[in-house]
Amino acid sequence: MSVTADLASTLAENPGAVIEDVARAHKVTTHTVIEALPAAMRRFAPGSAFIAAMQDIATWGDVTLIVHTEDGIMEFGGPLPAGAVARGYYNVPGSKGFHGHLRHARCARLAFVERPFMGRPSASILFFNIDGGIVFKVFVGRDENVKHKEDEYVRGDAHTNTAEGFFSIFKRGMTGVYQHCNKRHLRRYLAEFDFRYSNRVKLGVDDIARTERALKGIVGKRLTYRMPHH
Repeated sequence: MSVTADLASTLAENPGAVIEDVARAHKVTTHTVIEALPAAMRRFAPGSAFIAAMQDIATWGDVTLIVHTEDGIMEFGGPLPAGAVARGYYNVPGSKGFHGHLRHARCARLAFVERPFMGRPSASILFFNIDGGIVFKVFVGRDENVKHKEDEYVRGDAHTNTAEGFFSIFKRGMTGVYQHCNKRHLRRYLAEFDFRYSNRVKLGVDDIARTERALKGIVGKRLTYRMPHH
């Protein structure tokens, strides 16, 4: 039996199993465990959606943020303030409540997960690092679970539209426009979509302003497919 099939069997037998415990028992990453969940229970977005997701979560009101390591489980309950990027970190301001500095560049992927836990449905966003581990998880309140399998993406202030919307646009663009992408250049395609998404009309950036920002980004740079030989 393959690792994926073995994990799928374990999760089917115990739908509410703790992801970290399953990963430890099977000697795999937590990301591998989430990938083994039924497709209806998880959806993924690229790590570049980290900032958009965190800013979106800041509008949800009270949530539960969990950091789970081999040495313990830490939980924070309450609203997450909106942060901003500076000096290589996503900085969440404040002196009380949740605050700190997150290395968003190390976020490789996000997962939107809906699965039963302790006999009740749960909905969360998992932030994975480049090693396949979960940096932290954010759960919406039990009464505000977003039911994607029922095509429900918003209920009051509880929604995951921003991060999922970015991934949807990226996926459609890759399959409908570019059709093929060598993995060596994936980061360049992501950077293009990230720029367009972060400079869209909804954020007050019209076509002229977007063009000006793009032109400023190429000042002093030589664009070549291959590095020049010296």
